[in-house]
Amino acid sequence: VNACETIEQLMPIIEANREVINFPEADARVFAALLKRNFRNTDEMKNAFDTAYHIDRLNTASDETVRDTLAEAAGALGIDLGSGSLFSKMPDEQRLYTALLREEFPLNTDTARFIVSFEKFLALTAINSIDTTNRDKTGGVLEAFNAYYGLDLDGDYSDLSDPERVAVYKAVARENGFDSLDDVPAVVDRAVAMVIAERTQGKSASPGGGGGSGKTTVISMPPPAAEIPPVLLPPRKILDSDVAAWAAESIEALAAAGIIDGDENGYYRPNRPILREEFIKLVVSAFSLEYDGAEAEFADADKGQWYYPYISVAAAHGIVLGDDKNEFGAGKEITRQDMTVILYRTALLRGDLPDGGGNAAAFDDGDLIDDYAKDAFDAMLAAGVISGVGGNQLDPKGTATKAMAAKLLYALL
Repeated sequence: VNACETIEQLMPIIEANREVINFPEADARVFAALLKRNFRNTDEMKNAFDTAYHIDRLNTASDETVRDTLAEAAGALGIDLGSGSLFSKMPDEQRLYTALLREEFPLNTDTARFIVSFEKFLALTAINSIDTTNRDKTGGVLEAFNAYYGLDLDGDYSDLSDPERVAVYKAVARENGFDSLDDVPAVVDRAVAMVIAERTQGKSASPGGGGGSGKTTVISMPPPAAEIPPVLLPPRKILDSDVAAWAAESIEALAAAGIIDGDENGYYRPNRPILREEFIKLVVSAFSLEYDGAEAEFADADKGQWYYPYISVAAAHGIVLGDDKNEFGAGKEITRQDMTVILYRTALLRGDLPDGGGNAAAFDDGDLIDDYAKDAFDAMLAAGVISGVGGNQLDPKGTATKAMAAKLLYALL
């Protein structure tokens, strides 16, 4: 095994010695973790395999299995899930499991290094899960995970009152999506400085002064205003908006407005393709479109389906048209091109298109845009509603995702 440099060299040796070493069935990528390790004995090699095996199970777990997989792998990997552990201090356990589904830990490691990687993952997920509407769970995240944040909690932060610390947590929560633990100290330091500055300004505004007249000056102060209760943001409806961090703000804003919602478990599935009828519902709901007595006459429009009222209203306003078979295309994934056209027609209906136009033809794949959609792309580019997908591409025939739909719709709003 130590002499092998490729998986093709390794696997025949594994197969020939499987019973001796007691290797279970596993994907070749798990065995690849044994390459170039220079084991001193077979026990060391078996331990390395067991570590890679359980990490791989975590990496490949599904929605249905991730909880049980973590519980089963904890013992083998040295993960502490007990009371008082970092795991127990997570503010939102469901978001932890959602984040775990996206994480991919390296297989070529030992348990000590894996535990550090796992705890860093917990720390990053914890700070991205801060919800100031649930102080019982959120309070203490900065303190509990500070070994990985590297904050100076003995300085100005230690002098903050409880309400001031809540203000710091709110500032951190507004970041809503740290990509790295290295980004945390600057945000927290800035929040602490802001709170202290507000406290200082409050003190400097108090009355004072003196004079040489020897008279006492009475300053008449207005009666105190009635205490205004704090405005709390609505609880998060979407648990996985950070799967598409570039669209997270749009997803959360639309969720807060009641335009989009997650499934029964709170998942929006941002990277899932969006269907034509799903997108029409978003548009009709977002712009509160109505049309009394509207009835879609598309050949595939079933009055018994949930989406019928939405496509009926959209059709009545000329936002959607049938194809050459007079079909709406229910159940089909919407393309970026058709999504852009629908947003363009909606903007025309509202009468708020900017003067001038963009130049979709300047993109490398601009020639792939169908004639009926060219004006739409030019207008939406000029309005800043759409942009390319990278590499000077518009990808007009590509499938739109739910994240894209939320991003573009929010931009038009």
